[in-house]
Amino acid sequence: MKIIISGPAQKFFMARKKHKRLEFTERLVDAGWRTPDCYSRDYETIPDSPGIYLLLASADVTADEAPVVAYVGKSMCLSRRLNGHPVANEIYRQAPDSYVQRWFLKLPADEIASAEVNSIRLYDPPLNLQHRLRSLAI
Repeated sequence: MKIIISGPAQKFFMARKKHKRLEFTERLVDAGWRTPDCYSRDYETIPDSPGIYLLLASADVTADEAPVVAYVGKSMCLSRRLNGHPVANEIYRQAPDSYVQRWFLKLPADEIASAEVNSIRLYDPPLNLQHRLRSLAI
């Protein structure tokens, strides 16, 4: 038997439901991450300063699923590194219908190496070959 909820009750339950994608990005924002992609409410221009960055990949932008952290990197100049990143181009080559979102976290230069390693260990991105906890991506 399938129960159908409609009317005010449906609005109530839909308002309470949090999407996994939204929860994931809210956690990033709470930790200080920003994105240069204008379709996000957490928009910020990519700075010419040091920091680390994430490349998130999604097969469907409208899906409820959280995006996959495909790659974590570091740079002394985020703006130079993130514009036209070769890994983003590789994601599009391997999965032409995918959607890639860039996120960055500004950090002091002496903290970016350890922050990159910690982020790789946290997210285990398939396109990072160093510092991963699981097997290599093939």
